[in-house]
Amino acid sequence: MGEHGLGDQRLRRRVEQLRTGMVEQQRVSVAGLAGSRAEQIAYYRLLSNERVSEAALVETLAARARAAVTTLPGAVHLLAIQDTTQLNFEAHRGRLKSGSGLGVIGDGRSMGFFLHPTLLIDAQRGQALGFSDVRLWSREAEAPNKHARRYKQLPLEAKESVRWVESPQHSRTRMGAQLHLTSIADREGDLYPLFARVPDARTDLLVRVCRDHRIEESSAGLYTYLAAQPLLGVEEVEIRGDVRKTRTARRARLEYRSVRVHLPRPPLWKREAARTGPLWAIEVREVPETVPAGETPIHWRLLSTHTVESFAQARQVVAWYRERWYIEQTFRLLKLDGLDLESSELETGTALRRLSLLALDAALGVLRLLLAERGENEQPLAQLFSATEQACLGALTPRLEGKTAKQQNPHPPQTLAWAAWSIARLGGWKGYRSQHAAGPATYHRGLARFHSLCQGYLLATHVLCTP
Repeated sequence: MGEHGLGDQRLRRRVEQLRTGMVEQQRVSVAGLAGSRAEQIAYYRLLSNERVSEAALVETLAARARAAVTTLPGAVHLLAIQDTTQLNFEAHRGRLKSGSGLGVIGDGRSMGFFLHPTLLIDAQRGQALGFSDVRLWSREAEAPNKHARRYKQLPLEAKESVRWVESPQHSRTRMGAQLHLTSIADREGDLYPLFARVPDARTDLLVRVCRDHRIEESSAGLYTYLAAQPLLGVEEVEIRGDVRKTRTARRARLEYRSVRVHLPRPPLWKREAARTGPLWAIEVREVPETVPAGETPIHWRLLSTHTVESFAQARQVVAWYRERWYIEQTFRLLKLDGLDLESSELETGTALRRLSLLALDAALGVLRLLLAERGENEQPLAQLFSATEQACLGALTPRLEGKTAKQQNPHPPQTLAWAAWSIARLGGWKGYRSQHAAGPATYHRGLARFHSLCQGYLLATHVLCTP
């Protein structure tokens, strides 16, 4: 995983071996990844080795992301997308050793831990670059509730919500002061301290609004004030249907509004503490005419330090916020739709937490394919595939194409988007552009199958064909 977090060369080699296996085979079962019983035991010992600390693994993840950033040409603007998920191991309570690094998660009963990564995406070229920060924690089973702890009176550093402030700060420190960073968060990140402490000349914020804020400009509150602003413009967008969200596919018409606002300092915020600067509020609301009966209209409210005075600026900020979808897909890939981390056979919480950090790299490969196929298609194959794997792709792709033009790979050869099309086909996608684009689960299956085929390709070209 790199040389920045792990000092021992043997540990680095073993960690890299395990990580590579997870990336190629798209699974996290140590027993399945190991080629022998001796290797299996070595992996178990590795994940229990105190020198392979969470801090070291996070630093090596960040180092890999930093190396990817250095390959980008010109001025760099990164979207640093942070979010939280919880990994639930309650089904394995009888096997897991108590007091070994697990606590309880959101329901206050189930064994597990929280995972809060920050995913970096290049704003200009749409490349997934890696993870600049990851935080892991769990709660004590018998901990007092928020009321007993006088939660609102606690300093920020004593709250779990400090992660929303510290993650962009750590990302800024690790990625360097020369690039532009926009930290993106969902409703949980709608916190006054985030707006007061994080922004600077090279760090912006983009957060979905959680509540109707008091603002200095109007006694009516943010929602009413924002809705009363003049219309910036109307955009028509294709909405994909989603059975899980009871959402019908349609062409929606969205109205955009924006206004500059100031948030007053909350009563519990010390007077000597920092105040926020001016913020721009953006509203995106679907007009009633395009909302199917019985469905909830699209309605987003965002707060940002980016200036949003025009329709074009509003659309750009909203487009950046939509990239948050990829952190949600990261969580899908870690769970049942992908690597199935919650079914791991490991017996200690310490090992499971370390395994989750290694698993993020396996998810990253899928995200890179998703972004490449849907956006910038000139990314080089070397970003994800070795020279041998590139040759294997070249041999496979003609076999995956159909006879008609619609079934041909439409992307420039030897680009990551070209590879993504083939990987999606291996994962079960039909290849027709009229169909829905391949999703993360399809790419996950396709990558696993591709690397299995590569093993056969290696045998045929380097062993069986040897004179």
